[in-house]
Amino acid sequence: MPATPTTCVSCGSRLAADGTCTRCGTAPAPRGASLGLDDTAAAADDLPQRATVAVGSASRPRTRPSDDELPSGRIVAGRYRIVRSLGKGGMGEVVLARDLELDQSIALKFLPAELRGDAGHLARLRDEVKLARKVSHPNVCRVHDLGEADGRWFLTMEYVDGEDLGALLRRIGRLPPEKAVEIAHQLCSGLHAAHEQGILHRDLKPANVMIDGEGRLKITDFGLAALAHEIGGAQVREGTPAYMAPEQLAGAGVSRRSDIYALGLVLYELFTGKRAHGGERRVDTRPAAPSTLLDGLDPAIERVIMRCLEPDPEDRPASVLAVAAGLPGGDPIGAALAAGELPSPEMVAASGETGTLRPRLALVLLALVLVPLVVLGVLFERESVMGRLPTPDGPEVLAHRAHEIVEGLGVLPGGDVAYRFTNDLAVLGALKERRAAEGRTVYDDPPIHPLQLLWRADPGHLDPRDPLVSVDDPPFGAPGAVLVRIDARGRLVELRRVPPAVESAAADRVEAPWPSLLARTGLVADDLEAATPAIVPREFADERRAWTGRWPDGTPARVEAASVHGVPVMFFVVGPWDDRWAEIEPGDGSEPGADDSIIVVSGGSSRTLAGFEVVIALALALVVVGIAIGAMLLAIRSLRRGEGDRRTASRLALFVVVSTFLASTLGGHLTGSWLLVPVRRLPYALLDGALIWLAYIGLEPYARRFWPHALVSWSRFVRARWADALVGRDVLLGCASACVLIAAGALLVAGDPAKLELGDQGALLGARFALAAVLGLPKSGLWMACIAFLAVLVTRLVLRRQWATVLATIAAPTVALAIAEPSWTMMLSGLAIGISVAFTVFRAGLLGTVAWATTFVALDTFPWTFDASAWYAGYGSIAGLVVGGLAVASFWTALGGRPLLGDGFFGK
Repeated sequence: MPATPTTCVSCGSRLAADGTCTRCGTAPAPRGASLGLDDTAAAADDLPQRATVAVGSASRPRTRPSDDELPSGRIVAGRYRIVRSLGKGGMGEVVLARDLELDQSIALKFLPAELRGDAGHLARLRDEVKLARKVSHPNVCRVHDLGEADGRWFLTMEYVDGEDLGALLRRIGRLPPEKAVEIAHQLCSGLHAAHEQGILHRDLKPANVMIDGEGRLKITDFGLAALAHEIGGAQVREGTPAYMAPEQLAGAGVSRRSDIYALGLVLYELFTGKRAHGGERRVDTRPAAPSTLLDGLDPAIERVIMRCLEPDPEDRPASVLAVAAGLPGGDPIGAALAAGELPSPEMVAASGETGTLRPRLALVLLALVLVPLVVLGVLFERESVMGRLPTPDGPEVLAHRAHEIVEGLGVLPGGDVAYRFTNDLAVLGALKERRAAEGRTVYDDPPIHPLQLLWRADPGHLDPRDPLVSVDDPPFGAPGAVLVRIDARGRLVELRRVPPAVESAAADRVEAPWPSLLARTGLVADDLEAATPAIVPREFADERRAWTGRWPDGTPARVEAASVHGVPVMFFVVGPWDDRWAEIEPGDGSEPGADDSIIVVSGGSSRTLAGFEVVIALALALVVVGIAIGAMLLAIRSLRRGEGDRRTASRLALFVVVSTFLASTLGGHLTGSWLLVPVRRLPYALLDGALIWLAYIGLEPYARRFWPHALVSWSRFVRARWADALVGRDVLLGCASACVLIAAGALLVAGDPAKLELGDQGALLGARFALAAVLGLPKSGLWMACIAFLAVLVTRLVLRRQWATVLATIAAPTVALAIAEPSWTMMLSGLAIGISVAFTVFRAGLLGTVAWATTFVALDTFPWTFDASAWYAGYGSIAGLVVGGLAVASFWTALGGRPLLGDGFFGK
């Protein structure tokens, strides 16, 4: 006798005590009777029709099941009792079943009976399981496993008790706007989860989107899904033609943007209740705007939909998150953080506002760049050392004069030659004190110009560790080596020569050319008097000479010289600014003009606070090592947790390596042994790249977790979205903030002689050096910005409140500069720096901070001037071109396509 059934043969639910189904109300069959196929099918047809997956075509009309069909009540694989069919298509048949072991409803997807032995379709079913199991998200239908029963393969998946979006829209027309927005966000969230795994759905349409009884959305049917890099050939055209992107229809290819096109079509139907193309598709057509079909539609929704439906894939949103961010209430970052998840870099890039500026505001920001540039160009001629002191000769002219001096002595070694600019800080300090003491606002022709050219010649190769040669790099000591220092006016300051190691016994003694060398110093010839030599030469000498005299302005001077067989090995000029002056001329009464801690480049030793320098060097080394170790530990932690943005970090590291290598190679001395250049430069470039990689991997996830909105424009920029209005806005803000700060600082210290600086003139040595400096600008700006941004980020993590972080950011430089030099000028300078940093970091984020720092470095590297007659004017124009060009380009980008004049100018 048959056992009494305990579960409903129609829906698989448990039966009540009287045998009635607790869910569908089906009455029990007569005791002792068995259910036939016809009775089961009829019982199933009486239930409300619910579908879980649409599989390629409309459901077929019900007929009496054949032997190959799956009748209700049949138990599959000894575990699943079939309840009813949910849909059938070319890719298979889906049925509702009851998992007897777990006692829950489940959906089974079977291969069509006619494809029972088809290995290709079986492989596709396996692939569907593999791909679908990669995606675990509340808005994606879960796929569990693959099974086989009576030679037919099937997969088990989550059963969604609801109705597909296509059927729902046919039934009610369209959803209310609030509910449609909610559904749209869920759809974007589920599709993004698939794209995060590299999976393209390729068959997204309303029939494959389920809405359950509680209004939750599930994306179903990954039968055509595939990894993006595996799609090619005939697979490109697979899918539902009505929901294919134009490039799919044309067979040109498929990408994430193809899914985004299909997403746009689904959203079009969701908000309007009508198909975008009205059943007709052409590759090159755009559908009518939704607002033409529906009044009162939010313009933001229409803008997002129409961007998704752009015929050119490059014009569509770059990611699904960008679509979600453009919808009303779109805040994927906030949703991720609220869920305890770390927002991905793509999510950060897709979030945030568009950044489009009104033309009036954009023009104001552009003016805040260009007007300060004009102010700085004017102040350079009035307040800078190079602008006020006569510097008529460029490096090529000065190098030629140094070459003439050595050639005239007959000691040119005939090997390698290199030169660079150097600054005599002692001379500069004396000029500042003299200007302040006399109350003068201009400089006369100084006795020695603080800007000088260091020229070196060597019989072998000059192979410095640093890009440019210096007094001791490479070490000065090879027999025949010559060193000359000549100031910007072409006056000889120093000459040193290493005599030959072996000299012919028959060498004749010649008359030392002291008169010609003295004539090149600029000293008044009639005031020169012989004196007793006081400074011992570093090299062997058989004759020593000394003279005292004055420059044309009355400044006293002393010349020390030595020679071997009449050929000079030492010649240099000493002035009151030299810290040895009081020892050499104790009765002169002149006081040194420079601080005792300043090292003078005048060929002899100086009394410096060497211990203090060692302490500073050790402190800096400890800071660098500490940062490197900390970044390494944080990087290891981020990599273990899978949080590091390795793609961006690798791009940054590659950029730093290439730019550092090119800048140090082009901006350094090219030795005769050309293979030595990459050998010396490449390790430093690789080290820079490794440090930036570690720092970014370790620190960027913290910024993304605790301060993601500061990375939005940066994330878009590193993903080559350079035409994005937000990118343009933040770059323009950074440039404007830096220019205003630099101009304000220049005006604040105008007329103060203690604030005049020379800076570094390495970029002024020639065209390739200028190119090297330009190549190094982004890297220098990046490092400077990262340090500033990191300091603010750490402060934010410690203080937690933004207002407290802003106050701390402003107070830090103000207090530091006030302690370093207590004065109102320094306090105001520190306050200006703090306000500028706080504004840039909090308003323009990391990208704006990089633009801010790059502007600083550019204006510090090149002498921006309006004096076209200056020899450095051509190089100085690079600063204007870099900063002005960056500002103008970001200005147009920030407009976001809005017209500069007309209605747009008035903000309408």
